Amino acid sequence: MAERLNTKASEKYNSRNLERSGDERRKELEAKRNEALEQRSPEKSVSERSKEAQELARSHEKESRKEQEDKLAYEKRREQLSRQPRSQKAAFNKEMKRVQSQLSAPSKAFSKVIHNPAIEKVSNVTGSTIARPNAILSGSVAAFFLTGSLYAWASYAGHPLSGFESIAAFIIGWLIGIIFDYTRIMATGKR
Repeated sequence: MAERLNTKASEKYNSRNLERSGDERRKELEAKRNEALEQRSPEKSVSERSKEAQELARSHEKESRKEQEDKLAYEKRREQLSRQPRSQKAAFNKEMKRVQSQLSAPSKAFSKVIHNPAIEKVSNVTGSTIARPNAILSGSVAAFFLTGSLYAWASYAGHPLSGFESIAAFIIGWLIGIIFDYTRIMATGKR
């Protein structure tokens, strides 16, 4: 199956990082302010101290406002990029190259083969039609139980098995799973 970038998760992650860095910066500024207040000489007047406090508050306010503006600009840009299919494709290709650069040579070659657009499309069509998870699961369960019961009956009756019984049981279970899956989709409208 094709890997997809989860832009909402990456936006949330980047937003959290911005908030975290903003919180760290605020703590640093508070520590600097407290340090400055402790190092002040007692000769300073109240008006000088209030001026210093106001200057610190203004600088803190300017920095927090700038952080907010940067955050809003970043989110706006991410939103614009997420709406453009070309940029999504470019971001996907860039991420694929980054990930593939970290792989070993055989893994990189395999990744390039399976992420070929033609192979991805065939894989997506196959995954949404014949290789549905419910169909594979029901085929496996049916193969296990039908083959087990058939083997028990054959050993009791003394008949030899040909080996096709497991394949036939899987096909029967797969058909039951596909019918169930598509009936459920038609009834609920959810995939």
